[in-house]
Amino acid sequence: MDVHIADDSQIIIEGFKSLLLQYNINIVGTSNNGLEVIEWLKNNTADVVILDISMPLKNGIEVVEYLNENKIDQKVIIVSGFLQFDFIRNTVGKGAQGFVSKQFASLNIIDALNVVYNGGTYFSIDVQELLIKECLNFDQNSNSEFASYMLGKSLSKQEMNILLLHAKNYNSSEISEELNIKKSTIRTYTARIRDKLNLDSKIGWQQRLKQFKNLMI
Repeated sequence: MDVHIADDSQIIIEGFKSLLLQYNINIVGTSNNGLEVIEWLKNNTADVVILDISMPLKNGIEVVEYLNENKIDQKVIIVSGFLQFDFIRNTVGKGAQGFVSKQFASLNIIDALNVVYNGGTYFSIDVQELLIKECLNFDQNSNSEFASYMLGKSLSKQEMNILLLHAKNYNSSEISEELNIKKSTIRTYTARIRDKLNLDSKIGWQQRLKQFKNLMI
């Protein structure tokens, strides 16, 4: 896999380099501002670009908008130190394939690269929680609808339905009745959701559901 890293902090670039090299991922270029990224992509290619949102000359949002407007098919993972819904809307909504907060970058970036490289969409844990919060916030219809669409890039419609019902404290019998599907099918869907949200253990799944339920209080 060939990766280009764009960040205005050279220290962060070197940190990404060190981590990626441990997984035999090639770093084919680096940039310190958005304009450099655009100029680099005019003459070079990368499988995935790791793109910081806060950069001089052109920020990450402007780079994604440029790629979108010029129909440049480039896979991008946004990395941001500020977790804001508008940033997700303005990047993933306009063509980026992943959004990872800097808080979880060292833990999630390798998984993010593999998922995006293979055609998927990836959100770090705290981004998932923000999207779930917006999905459950029915007072802001435009945001909740868009958040459902974004999370739906990782989960199918039925998986989303089951996750949200779990978050509302429905048990398997109640979900079965609500969605008119067998409990065994719910177990299959739940296992898929856990896999897609990187929740390998039953304890991790219960902790995440507890977090989702707390968002509703």
